[in-house]
Amino acid sequence: MKKFFSRLYSYLIRIDDPKIYNAKYPFKLLLKIILRSLNIIRWIVAYRIVGKVASISEFYSEIHIFWYRGNEGHTQQSIEQTYFLSKISQQKENIFEIGFNGGHSAETFLKNNKSTKVLSCDIGWHYYSKFGEFYLTKKFGNRFQMIIEDSKTLVPKLSKNTNKKFDLIYIDGGHEYKDARDDILKSKELAHEKSILVVDDVVERNMQHLDHSNSGPTKAWKEFLENGFVSALEYLEFTDNNIYRSAVVGRYN
Repeated sequence: MKKFFSRLYSYLIRIDDPKIYNAKYPFKLLLKIILRSLNIIRWIVAYRIVGKVASISEFYSEIHIFWYRGNEGHTQQSIEQTYFLSKISQQKENIFEIGFNGGHSAETFLKNNKSTKVLSCDIGWHYYSKFGEFYLTKKFGNRFQMIIEDSKTLVPKLSKNTNKKFDLIYIDGGHEYKDARDDILKSKELAHEKSILVVDDVVERNMQHLDHSNSGPTKAWKEFLENGFVSALEYLEFTDNNIYRSAVVGRYN
């Protein structure tokens, strides 16, 4: 019986929007009801413990959201990638991030420099993004802002309606070729001459790791590099904790 309840618990906390999306009625409706019920409990706990935890990972653990049980991966799963993001964001006052997900990279930026401000955008596909936004807003106040909107429409709005430029632009949004291409192309309007551009999931070596999750950004970056739209400064691979990830650092020309 204990084993049964353990498996049931494991299944319930892995219910997310993609799982619901792929389900069929009436099971889809049941999953929606369960997820909303679980999230009510999570929000109650979140308000109680948000000021008592030291990190976003601890926060998620307390409200029973776990990345090893089905959610998308995040940067803090790799010590190497977290160190890289900490290093690249040093002395960067204003950071723009496409692809908030759970908020782990945004937390890394905000913890690294007490004067850094981060603006994140995300399509809001995953329910847990709202929890990440809640935690970072409570923890860092007006140093953090997230906008739930597709970067395809948000970036042009930002470039048109504000003169604000960003010292670091971190692109980790849609992995399809067109999404990655549009994010790199349009974000130039938010960059100044010394802005650093980081594009996640670009593979330049060890092509055996090329798959559906990184082929789009890789193709887009290669094309922009070849036509002189961007210049490359550094290429990195992160392989600790039995994972493989990669990223490129560059500038707009």
